Amino acid sequence: MIKVMAVNAGSSSIKYKLFEMPEEKVICSGLVERIGHDDAHFRIKYGENKHDDYLPIKDHSFGVELILKALTKFGIVKDWSEIKAVGHRVVQGGKYFNKSAIFNEDTEAKVTKLVPLDPLHAPAHLMGYHAFKKALPDA
Repeated sequence: MIKVMAVNAGSSSIKYKLFEMPEEKVICSGLVERIGHDDAHFRIKYGENKHDDYLPIKDHSFGVELILKALTKFGIVKDWSEIKAVGHRVVQGGKYFNKSAIFNEDTEAKVTKLVPLDPLHAPAHLMGYHAFKKALPDA
């Protein structure tokens, strides 16, 4: 089975779901909120289980690290390489995007150009993209 992560990275949060494809079965979901604060909140829900933690989360990269470590800690995946793709929600597509697109260097450049149109969300989308790309370079 192929596993795909859907991500919505905001200015101080990351919401996520891990799907088993092609069935589109949700394997787990959760969030990281209050990124940049000492009392940030991490949550993961899987099956009938839910785990919450409150801790300092300094940035999106650390939030992504928490998410991925929880996936192996709770036996949701054996190895991060099971995640074959990561989809990122981008709020403002401007003149460049009116449907889904592969997030590559060209897409990154266009989202960067959109920062003035959406200064709150676009930088966060890019932070989320970079954090997941660093942790899952083959996804």
